[in-house]
Amino acid sequence: MALPFFEEITYARSWGRKFEKPHECSFIKIVVALQTDFDKCLFIGDNPKTDFKVPIEKGAQTVRLMQGPNRFNSSPEGLNFEISQLSELKYIL
Repeated sequence: MALPFFEEITYARSWGRKFEKPHECSFIKIVVALQTDFDKCLFIGDNPKTDFKVPIEKGAQTVRLMQGPNRFNSSPEGLNFEISQLSELKYIL
């Protein structure tokens, strides 16, 4: 799927079950692939239990997509933005 906003997209499961989120592996690999730092990245997710712990701890910007089965769960402390659809990213970027 081509998404015009993103330079890199990663799937935590591609490194095996042991490294699934919230393990920091996929987050670090994406920062390394972009040759940048966490504070220059924007991480987008929908699951408050797995998608935001590491990016928030490392100082990245975070966006929660309020869709799917986790949409009614509370957002984590330190989250920067909440959106209801990806098209709203243009107002953040």
